[in-house]
Amino acid sequence: MENMLQNTACSKDEAVTRLSDMGFKAINDSGVVMITIPTGKALKKAQKAIKDIGYKCSWGINVESENCNGE
Repeated sequence: MENMLQNTACSKDEAVTRLSDMGFKAINDSGVVMITIPTGKALKKAQKAIKDIGYKCSWGINVESENCNGE
């Protein structure tokens, strides 16, 4: 899998710290920075935040919901 955020600026740990400071849930998972985006409205905000810290995105989608009904 490609890195979710490819480094063009700060380290991955720094990226996680900056994204967390902006209110996003972000982790460094074995060198892959992953960010959880709770709603569609948050997507544009997340894209801007990622760009602002000097990263570019490659998207992987993992859908999680506490409201899943098994369908």
